[in-house]
Amino acid sequence: MNPIGITKLHHSPFFILLLVVTCLSACRQPEPEQFEWLPGVDAAEAYPIKIIDGQFKSLNGYSPQLPTSDFVNSGWGATGGIMAVGPDKRAVPDSLSITWLSFAERKFYKGNFVLPKKRLTELFREGYVYHETNAKEEYNYLVLGLSPGGHIVLWIAGGRKQVLVAAFKAAEVKLSAKDVHPDDRYLFQGNFITESYERNVPLKLRDSIKVHGVVPEIFRQWQKKYSWHFRVNDNRVKFDQLAVTYLNAELEQLFGTALLKNGNAQRAVPKSLWVVWFDRKQQKMATEVVFDETEIRNAFSSLAENTSAELSCVVDPEEYAISVFLKTGTKEIRLKKQSMVTTLLEK
Repeated sequence: MNPIGITKLHHSPFFILLLVVTCLSACRQPEPEQFEWLPGVDAAEAYPIKIIDGQFKSLNGYSPQLPTSDFVNSGWGATGGIMAVGPDKRAVPDSLSITWLSFAERKFYKGNFVLPKKRLTELFREGYVYHETNAKEEYNYLVLGLSPGGHIVLWIAGGRKQVLVAAFKAAEVKLSAKDVHPDDRYLFQGNFITESYERNVPLKLRDSIKVHGVVPEIFRQWQKKYSWHFRVNDNRVKFDQLAVTYLNAELEQLFGTALLKNGNAQRAVPKSLWVVWFDRKQQKMATEVVFDETEIRNAFSSLAENTSAELSCVVDPEEYAISVFLKTGTKEIRLKKQSMVTTLLEK
């Protein structure tokens, strides 16, 4: 082989062009995965908030702003205020920047946080199975829950499935009218924050806060998880599904094998159950069970460390009622204070 010929080839215009094209192809970044989702913000009814400025930031795609509604208190875990602008599909965000007003505290909070992008991407890819259709559904919201003390939680949500993905802590900041957008300067006029809070929050809730004070701790207690599973008395009645709302605002549907043989998992304390079952006439019934929060939290907190428990739902087909027990080892606690309503769904 002629070494002089090789040298000439390496310096030819064609070779240089080929080298540039190859390099550009190798260096080109792959297109980021995109999913259909919208940003949402919520807060508990007693602790309303207003976003001053906020954004889900993406390094390689559209970065949606957070909704800046004047008064948000749609309920903990609710979809809340939604910002439905921008492209239908977006990349999974890399980070969050946020500044907000907490009306009940008359305080502002601010923070910048790295998001668990890998976990969010996995959930968007996997989706979940919706019982009514037995088909895969997609998550379509990233919802922020803002609570007193600067605490933030992030849920990914869709239909009857909602998963708590992360929690953050923002810092209190001092703001004045000159620090915000001109459209928000009304917040600092006169006694606007206090008057708006008193006008929009029910008196019963405001009186409770006057007595007990603002209690950020309750939101952290709602996030606490235990190792436990459900059990239903399938030997007496046929079950269709069990839809669960947890105190941390996660939502879950259990049906089929997942209902009859669900194993121990780290779950928050349940807030309510929607139990669908068939009576002896093969009528489809639904029993809604709403737990007394103090009673059920005390029951779970009495569990010994490193133990697993069972929440047993026993349907009485004669009385059309459900008894609920928390069991661990030889210990059994019957929950007595829940409210309960059974309705006929289908004959």
